[in-house]
Amino acid sequence: MRLPSWLVKQILDDHDLDTNPNTVRRVMEFVARGTSRSETPDPEDSSNLVTLKHRDEKNTLVADEDEWESFFAAQMDHVSTGDEDADTNNQRSDDSTDNQEDPDAVAENVDEEFDVLSSAAPITSDEDESVTEEITVS
Repeated sequence: MRLPSWLVKQILDDHDLDTNPNTVRRVMEFVARGTSRSETPDPEDSSNLVTLKHRDEKNTLVADEDEWESFFAAQMDHVSTGDEDADTNNQRSDDSTDNQEDPDAVAENVDEEFDVLSSAAPITSDEDESVTEEITVS
């Protein structure tokens, strides 16, 4: 399976993101590093799930189709069954406390934090007094 840089650029453009060639290259490196199994991720390491290859002065992300499908199936299985070891469904952890907060309490905390932010004094200048702007929270 191959994903050439021109297609990565198109994907970024479809999402109104920067399509600068350096950004495209960095995105491709990030994807390859993110699939590394090494403690020191290298985007060009052939043991990555997705590897960055350079051919004819063009970058391409490459993945073994069978390995990718196996990985994807494992992820889908994990999502559909839930992680048996995870503390989901509001179960108590080993210290007998709930790890999930009450949704009403979370909403109240968010409201309080928003009130604090919206009542904060506006930024009126930078350190050298050359820029004067006001930030408004709406």
